[in-house]
Amino acid sequence: MAVPSRRSTPPWPSGSRPVIVGVMSVNWRNPRTWQVLGIIATGIWLSYVGMSTGFDPTHPLFDYIFIVPIAGWLPVIFIIRRLERSAAPSGSEPPAT
Repeated sequence: MAVPSRRSTPPWPSGSRPVIVGVMSVNWRNPRTWQVLGIIATGIWLSYVGMSTGFDPTHPLFDYIFIVPIAGWLPVIFIIRRLERSAAPSGSEPPAT
C-alpha cells in the first residue's frame, strides 16, 4: 500500500495567500481596509449595545449607541483621506466629491 507523500507546494494557488495568515498580511495603506475595519467595528458595537441593553432606549448604555461609532469613524475618515492624498500624484488635485 502506497503512503501518500507530503505536499511540497502550498495548497493555495501560486501568487496568492490563504485568508487566515495573520494581521501582517493586511495592507494597512489601502483605504478600503480602513473602511471595512470601521464597518466591522460599528457592527460589533451596535450588536453589543443592543444585546446588552435589550434594545431598551432608557438604559444608560443606549445613550452611546451612536456616539461611539461617530467618534470611531472620525479617525478612520482622517486616515482614509490621508492615504488617498498620499497616493495621488504630486501636483494633481484630489477628486471632486
